[in-house]
Amino acid sequence: MNTKTPLGDWVHRPLTGIDPDLLPFWEGLRSHEFRLCRCTRCGSWWYPYTVCRHHTDAPDFDEMVWTPSSGKGSVFTKVVVEQVNDPAFAAEVPYVLAIVALDEGPHIPARLIDCNAYDIEIDTRVEVTYLDSPIAEHTLPFFRPETTTDASGSH
Repeated sequence: MNTKTPLGDWVHRPLTGIDPDLLPFWEGLRSHEFRLCRCTRCGSWWYPYTVCRHHTDAPDFDEMVWTPSSGKGSVFTKVVVEQVNDPAFAAEVPYVLAIVALDEGPHIPARLIDCNAYDIEIDTRVEVTYLDSPIAEHTLPFFRPETTTDASGSH
């Protein structure tokens, strides 16, 4: 069983288009910074929304600021993928697709790497890691089990 997820076939891997409203998110990823929208009025965090849904009055884009987040959270739910329909991912099975409950509040879909797919449980602590595409200007966020550091600085 793979415990390290290979990059796979980047040449044939489908890459997402970049929505102009989410450009600050993608720019953050390129600099290995995990940004979320934060409401300056109430302090709530949002992704992928660029407006705050906590206010009954008309939302104002000017009240939302892209802000660096911790990039940490817990597995809310998950599925282990054992079969693929796209050969670009064949070397990577089995792998985990999860919904990660970020510490800041939003729940996001995520691919987990650097783990045994069958060892991941609900509430497993995870952290973002970044994979830079060697063929495009994309940096993709993945999540892996959170590393812990003891008092000596060792893992």
